[in-house]
Amino acid sequence: VEGRDEIAHLGRTFNMMADRIRNLAYRDSVTGIPNRLAFETSANRILRHAQTSAALLYLDLDGFKDINDSLGHSIGDSMLDEVATRLDQKVRELAGEEAILARIGGDEFAMLLPGRNDKRNIEELCESFLQEISRDYHILGNVLHVTASIGLALYPEDGVNFEELLKNADAAMYSGKRTGKNTYIFFDQEIQQRNSRRVQLSAALRRALDRDEMQIHFQPILRLADGSVTHGEALLRWSNSEFGEVTPSEFIPILEESGYIRDVGQWVLKEACATAVRWRQRGFTDTGVSVNVAVQQLSQKDFARQVGSILKETGLPAERLILEITESELMRRPATTLRILEELNSMGVELAVDDFGTGYSSLNYLKYFPVHYLKLDGTFVRNMDQDPDNAAIARAVVELAHALKLRMIAEGVESRIIAEMLNQENCDYVQGFFTAAAVNEEVFLQFLSNQGPLFGP
Repeated sequence: VEGRDEIAHLGRTFNMMADRIRNLAYRDSVTGIPNRLAFETSANRILRHAQTSAALLYLDLDGFKDINDSLGHSIGDSMLDEVATRLDQKVRELAGEEAILARIGGDEFAMLLPGRNDKRNIEELCESFLQEISRDYHILGNVLHVTASIGLALYPEDGVNFEELLKNADAAMYSGKRTGKNTYIFFDQEIQQRNSRRVQLSAALRRALDRDEMQIHFQPILRLADGSVTHGEALLRWSNSEFGEVTPSEFIPILEESGYIRDVGQWVLKEACATAVRWRQRGFTDTGVSVNVAVQQLSQKDFARQVGSILKETGLPAERLILEITESELMRRPATTLRILEELNSMGVELAVDDFGTGYSSLNYLKYFPVHYLKLDGTFVRNMDQDPDNAAIARAVVELAHALKLRMIAEGVESRIIAEMLNQENCDYVQGFFTAAAVNEEVFLQFLSNQGPLFGP
C-alpha cells in the first residue's frame, strides 16, 4: 500500500511538473496569455482544418517604447499585462471562444479569427480593438496613453499557411505605422511591392557610402533680425544608378531600422563639420552647421567623445556646431541622454530640440536639459497665416522658448507673410523654402555671398 501511495504521489508530482513545463513553454510570462510558440501551434492546427476562411491580425503598440524606456520596465510590463487583458476581453466578446490571442514578443500581439472573411465585419472588430487600446492606463500613479497599429492578412487569399499569413500581416502593420499609426490596414499587392523595394533599397544603402552615392545639401537658417545665415542644416541626399533620386522619407527609416544610421550619421557629421571649415576659409566665419542626430547615435555611450574627435580632426570650433535631437529621442532614456548632452554642452556644442510640438515631451525635463534652441515643427508654421490655432501655437512656443532662455527656430517657412508674422512675434530664426531649399555646397556659398536683410523698409 505504501508503495502504491508513493507511486501515486510521484505521478501527481510528475503531472504538476509537466503542467508547469507546458505553461513555461506555451504561456507568456508577463501577460499569462499564449506566447508565439502556442499561437503558431494552434494556428497551424486550425488552418490545416479550415474549410472556409480566417483572418490574422498583427497588432503593435505605438509609443510603448518611449514609455518603457522613460518610466521603466516594471511600468512597461504592467501596461502590457493590461493591454492583454483588454484585448482578451474584447476578443471573447466580439469574436468568440474559437479566436486565439497571443503575445508574439515585445509590444506585439497577434489574433487568429477563424471563419472570418467579411472585411466590413473585420474592420468593425479592429475599430473596437483600437478604441479599447487607446483608453487611458492608470499604472502606479501614472496616467499613460498608447495607441496601436494593426495589420491584417486573410486566409487563403494572402497566405495558405501560418508563416505566410504572419509575414504579410506584419508587413501590413508596418505599412500602417509608416502612414500615421493608430490605424488598421489590409495586406495587398501594393504593400508586397513596397516591401520588395525596401529590401532592395536596404541592400543598396549598405554600398552607398563606398560608391560615393551620398551627398549632403544645406538649408540656410536665417536670423530674422538682419537676414544673416547663422547655420546651414546638413540634409542627406541619395542618388542611386538603379533607383535614381531616393527621397529621405523613404531611405532614412530604412537606415534607422537597419542600424546602419550610426555609420551614415557619423559620416554626415564629419562631412558637415569639414564643409563648415571650408566656409570659414572663404571668410564666412560666423556661419556654423546644424546636424540631425538619430536615436541610435545618441544611444552610444561614447557619442560625445565621437563628436569631440570629429571637431578636433576637422578643426571646427565647437560653438559653430548645432546638434538637433527630436523630443521623442530626448525622452527615451532621459538620465543617459542628460549625461551625454551635458558632456556635449561642456565642450561648447549647441543643442536644439527638433520637431518641437510633435513628440512625447515633458516641460519639466526640458527645463533641465542643456539645450539652446527649440525648433517648431513645420506643421504648425506652414499655414499659420490662415489657421489662427497654428498662429497661437507659434506665439506660445516663442514665449515658452524665451521664458526658458532658449532661442526659437521656425521650420517650414514658405512665404514672406509667414516670415513677417514670425518676426512680429519675436521669433529668432527661420528656415524653409521662403529663404532657400536645401542646396549643394557650391550654391550654398553663393547664398552666403548674397545674404542681406529679409524685409525692406
